[in-house]
Amino acid sequence: MMNRLGIPEDMPIENKMVSKSIESAQKKVEGHNFDIRKHVVEYDDVMNRHREAIYKRRKTILTTDSEEELQDQIFEMIDAEISQVVNLHTSASEKDEWNTKEIGQTMATIFPPDTTLDLNESAASEGREQLIEHLKAKAQAVFDEMSSSINDPEQVKQIERGVLLNSIDTLWMDHLDALDNLRTAVGLRGYGQRDPLVEYKRDAYGLFQQLLSAIQNQVVYSIYKVLAARSLQARMHADPKQAQKLMNALASGLSALRGVRFSAPAKEMSQKTESPFMQSSQSGTGLMQQAVAVSSSAALADPDRNRFGGEKVGRNDPCPCGSGKKFKKCHGK
Repeated sequence: MMNRLGIPEDMPIENKMVSKSIESAQKKVEGHNFDIRKHVVEYDDVMNRHREAIYKRRKTILTTDSEEELQDQIFEMIDAEISQVVNLHTSASEKDEWNTKEIGQTMATIFPPDTTLDLNESAASEGREQLIEHLKAKAQAVFDEMSSSINDPEQVKQIERGVLLNSIDTLWMDHLDALDNLRTAVGLRGYGQRDPLVEYKRDAYGLFQQLLSAIQNQVVYSIYKVLAARSLQARMHADPKQAQKLMNALASGLSALRGVRFSAPAKEMSQKTESPFMQSSQSGTGLMQQAVAVSSSAALADPDRNRFGGEKVGRNDPCPCGSGKKFKKCHGK
């Protein structure tokens, strides 16, 4: 308007109508920006509550010097997992319809390969709660046996802390990515006459519950494997033949543990951040990788034979994967 009237830029505006129009427009813009910032804070507040809960748990694990406190956290997860597994496969009212075989197979993935459960006899004579207590007692007995075979309480405490931190760090980074994706997606729900913020809070709560469940699952299904790897080292000095048998059993039963390690984003974040609550758990990662190394020891002895489960493949033979290439040009590299 001032350009149209040819008014110089350095001339002050004294007309009340123009001044009020500019002031009104400025208030509208500032109010709009305030609403945007307020909306962003409400979204960030959801993530911040999750962060406070996880960091509080992580700080407790880092600062505690009590082995009993760490074991209490682990056994709380183990007991919850056992209860979930048993309740899932014993939902039928008749004991004859209970799937004790599936319970035994699931427990076999938790405990070391040489653990004997005898679930069929227990399930036939006991109720659901008695079966749960039987498995909880077995879990405690196996844990105590492996801890005593290591014969180093400080080392056991290091293993417990490492497994807990490794699981939390890895899955927390995945949870942050899931929240970012959810925040982008809920905007479309406004077209369905639903408040995106309310939808975000509701779905974020569900994701947080899934995070806690995933942490529990990963800790339960890895703690005995890591203890077995460290226990194996102690047995190798005392009885090499018995240790070799256990190593062969671990090689066939630890395939599921290969995925339990830091993800690439988690590694980068833990290296960049300076927060004491997001420090990288180097000891935990080393213990997990050590367990994986033990499970792979048999395969490393003869990789060509173990890769395809049959006779050793010659370098100039056709690759068993079916690509038509020579083995040395395909999987034999």
